[in-house]
Amino acid sequence: MKKTIDLRECEKGDFLICSNGALLEYVRPCTEDEYLDHRVRYLFLPDVEVNDSCYGTRTHNGISFPNNPVPETDQDVIMMIKKKDAYKNLLKYFQSEYIFERVNH
Repeated sequence: MKKTIDLRECEKGDFLICSNGALLEYVRPCTEDEYLDHRVRYLFLPDVEVNDSCYGTRTHNGISFPNNPVPETDQDVIMMIKKKDAYKNLLKYFQSEYIFERVNH
């Protein structure tokens, strides 16, 4: 059974892993005038140079484009890693075959 993502459980600094291999940092809930529900910052995006101003938004369940989804290219959140557990879990993730195949395709 697939685990349900709920970004309302995130705290600033928690890490989010997307379906395309991107690594995000949870920033905060969005304000009323922002798009979607949660603000995130890109830390790593395959094949793209990321800088300090790369931000995005997601729904409560981690979806990036709720009104027009394209699963093959969307960067939906598939895993949350609490910042207190980050070192051991991120190291395990980046050593996995999954990320190796996604980044080195």
